[in-house]
Amino acid sequence: MFLSRPLFFLALFALLGELILSPEIPFSYRFLLLFFLLFLSLFLFKQKKYRLFFSSLLCLALFMLNFYSVNHRYGAERENIGYILPLQTVLRGKVLYIEEQEKKWKIILGSCIADTALEKKNSSLQKKEKYQKRNDLHFQKLMLYLQKDSAGEGSTPLLLPGQICSVKGHFLELNPASNEGEFSLTHYYKGEGISGVFQANTIELIQGESSPFAKELFTLKQSLGNRISSLYPEETAAFLKSLFLGERSGMTLSEKSLYQSAGISHILAISGLHLSLLGEFFYRLLRKAKLSSLLSSLITSFFLFSYFLFTGSSHSAFRALFMLFLRFAAIQLGKGKDLLSQLSFAFLFLLWLNPLSLYSVGMQCSFFTLFVFFLLEERPGKTVRKKKEKVLSKISKKYTFSISGLPSFLSKLIPCFLSTLPHRLQSSFLFYLALLPLFSLIQFSFPLYAPLLNLLLLPLLPFFFLLGAISILLSYLPEQDFLLLRLLSISSRFLVNRLFQLFHLFIEKSLALPFSQILLGKMQVLSVIFY
Repeated sequence: MFLSRPLFFLALFALLGELILSPEIPFSYRFLLLFFLLFLSLFLFKQKKYRLFFSSLLCLALFMLNFYSVNHRYGAERENIGYILPLQTVLRGKVLYIEEQEKKWKIILGSCIADTALEKKNSSLQKKEKYQKRNDLHFQKLMLYLQKDSAGEGSTPLLLPGQICSVKGHFLELNPASNEGEFSLTHYYKGEGISGVFQANTIELIQGESSPFAKELFTLKQSLGNRISSLYPEETAAFLKSLFLGERSGMTLSEKSLYQSAGISHILAISGLHLSLLGEFFYRLLRKAKLSSLLSSLITSFFLFSYFLFTGSSHSAFRALFMLFLRFAAIQLGKGKDLLSQLSFAFLFLLWLNPLSLYSVGMQCSFFTLFVFFLLEERPGKTVRKKKEKVLSKISKKYTFSISGLPSFLSKLIPCFLSTLPHRLQSSFLFYLALLPLFSLIQFSFPLYAPLLNLLLLPLLPFFFLLGAISILLSYLPEQDFLLLRLLSISSRFLVNRLFQLFHLFIEKSLALPFSQILLGKMQVLSVIFY
């Protein structure tokens, strides 16, 4: 199964190379990883896979060098922040991303240069060295927080993505987790490639040239956010902003905790699930409109790439986007769909672009869950399951949802659906059983009813997207002149509110059931391996 997929071995060697060099992993575990790497190498050599053997070793060397270089630069940047932490600093950089929060703006700056108010004095070499350690310091990526009253008049910032700005303020100290199992901000920011957090007091635009495409995306995001807030109640609007725009700042901590406790917090993040749903829907819609496969693939790819930039470019979204690109390329080349090869290629590409993404929990969860899904797809009985799914798909395509044809449609669809239901329940149960160590390492507990809850709620997501998009689009039209449009707008908003209430009802009822949360504690590494 794996030997026929060389990309999997390349990805595995790249992963082992980075783990062996990772300073956060204890030396004893790194020694075990090195032993496993030698075992894999001997296995490939004995199987006479010489080309794959040498390609894997080359991949290992390249990724280890890349990781060492990036990790060393990141450590130097963190050390430089320590020199200027208590000092007022002037920071110049390029705006990469902007997100509006309740009282402040969150801005990601790239290619930054930091200078302090410390003046250069030529009295001694020691003071020259002191000056050099506190001025002209370069940073790859920084997180910037700016109060709204410092951004200028109104709530709109002075900046747009792609512009160069100068800010005055100071760096914030990032303390490591003091207790075992505590959330670590330093690891989180390292996974995102962010070496420091900067609190800005004043801001000034230096270079006003911004990409028209990035400007339009930012303006559209602001407009959609304001429109959602005006159309829906506060809680529903916060949920839809998270679903459509990737902004969770409007959600309360209790609301986020509710979704996390129920085991469906992945719904709130713009993840591979969202991009896959949108990509499949958009591609099929264009194909139904009689567009060619190539044109449909290109238009869908551009739409998804724009949406990826639009929502903040998370690691899981990148994984889904890259895999969809590979799938569209395979369709045009007449190749089959190989999930594991697509996943391995996406992993290699992401790890090469950002080696520190290995520390990102979102990246770990995204790739691990999809790898588990692949293993479950390859379990015995695959042929029978595929045959039943094919019959179900044919029935869905053959019969329309007309009122007259509904009984005959249901008489054939329901028995077929019920015949596949045991396989779906079994897959969902095994999937969450495989994810149990992941829940243990991240939130130290396991939501017992999460498999059933996801089975009930995930099919509702397309309706959220469809009805939410209809209500937003109709709000831009002069619906007061057309009774039909007004009724459609009101009914779509009504249905979205009712769906949101249904979401909450299912979640609250599941958490009220006995043993809804099973406390696991944090599993040790050896326990995870044996499991």
